[in-house]
Amino acid sequence: MSEKEKPELKPAEENPWYVLATICDKWDKDDEDIIFNGKRLTNDKVWNSWIISLLDSEQKKVIDKNPPLDAYLKSVPNWTDIRVQVERKFKKRLDIAFNDFEEPIFDKDDKWKCYEEPHLTDEGDLINVNIDFSQTEFKKRLYLANFIFPPFVQVAFNGSKFHQEISLVFAKAYDLINFDFAYFCDLAYFNHGLFENLYIRNATFNAPVELHLSVFEGLVNFNNCEFRMPCNFSGVQFRKYYPDLANTIFREKITLSAKQNTDTEIYWPNPKNCEQNPETAKATCEILREQMEAQGLHEQAHFFFRREMQFASKIGSSIQRLPYKLFGLFSDYGHSIARPLCALALLWALPMLIFWVNICTGKCANTIGAELWVSLIKMAGLSIANIFQITGLQRVYWSDFIECLPWGLKFLGGAQTLLAIPLLFLLLLGLRNRFRLK
Repeated sequence: MSEKEKPELKPAEENPWYVLATICDKWDKDDEDIIFNGKRLTNDKVWNSWIISLLDSEQKKVIDKNPPLDAYLKSVPNWTDIRVQVERKFKKRLDIAFNDFEEPIFDKDDKWKCYEEPHLTDEGDLINVNIDFSQTEFKKRLYLANFIFPPFVQVAFNGSKFHQEISLVFAKAYDLINFDFAYFCDLAYFNHGLFENLYIRNATFNAPVELHLSVFEGLVNFNNCEFRMPCNFSGVQFRKYYPDLANTIFREKITLSAKQNTDTEIYWPNPKNCEQNPETAKATCEILREQMEAQGLHEQAHFFFRREMQFASKIGSSIQRLPYKLFGLFSDYGHSIARPLCALALLWALPMLIFWVNICTGKCANTIGAELWVSLIKMAGLSIANIFQITGLQRVYWSDFIECLPWGLKFLGGAQTLLAIPLLFLLLLGLRNRFRLK
């Protein structure tokens, strides 16, 4: 979007949603406080009191599923107890009646409008926006901590500019929040938030971004964003989808929680049951792997490499997926030492038993010895020699014996040698990755 195409930004003080969101702030010395039970209320208490009064039973059920809200909501007053104070202060600040801006988001039955998915057009434009902060210039700090944005309510900050920090710490958004083409001059805090769908496309972050311990239940889209300062994604839980990072630029360090999921913490969706397009998820893992490698974080980089390979095993035909599946099965994509060792042990033990059973009664019995336990030990040695043929043990100690074997057992020995090559490679790869050997 060129400078000429950019729409003119509106002052935040002229946006009724901003006025309501900052209703408890002192704009001049004559501003009155909003009091309840002898205590001065904060912006989040007023906002949530109003928003909760508009919800139907279904929307309240969704919010009630979030246990940490229980104690907080007990401190939120009923809207009827503070409505007169809020409406009086709102009209004084913006010189419009409270209902004048409230009406467009209601239907005739005075219920919150509910919209069917999808929330975006094919071109990616927002439709059915309920709370509109878009094309707004915020010259003061925007503090939306603890704010509740209920189900079926979409919030737009499209094209807005934030001169000072924006905080959505502990915010709860149960639908879509959109920051497309936004410009962040100062810190952006999303810590401890709960978000359903978050779209921040074509946005620029000129200061650090904090998403520490946030939870994303749905889609997160950072397409074409530029992060010019460090990003903190530690402890972030992406429950169902990997974030879309197509063409996203990270100029500085990015901090991530790259480890396996637990029963209580789902940092990244499990590829086995992830319903996201595997190509999109694979591309995200590839980008994050490259970021971790650039920062010298080898263990984190390999975590995303394994996820990348797991999604690759879901793409293409069965033949195309097979190498990735075998790579994962026998080595956990180069991370496991135990898996190739177990496979090598099986490759050693099973042919050893076949050699022993067939040879003790065959024409080579005289060359191996009559005692069963001695013959078993010797067959164990033959099996090892087949696996480690490169050492030359097979030629030195077993050449005469191998010559008298039937063709089937000769083939089995050759198969041992061939199968051992990739397994030994995977074992060495696991050792290299585990101990970061050069």
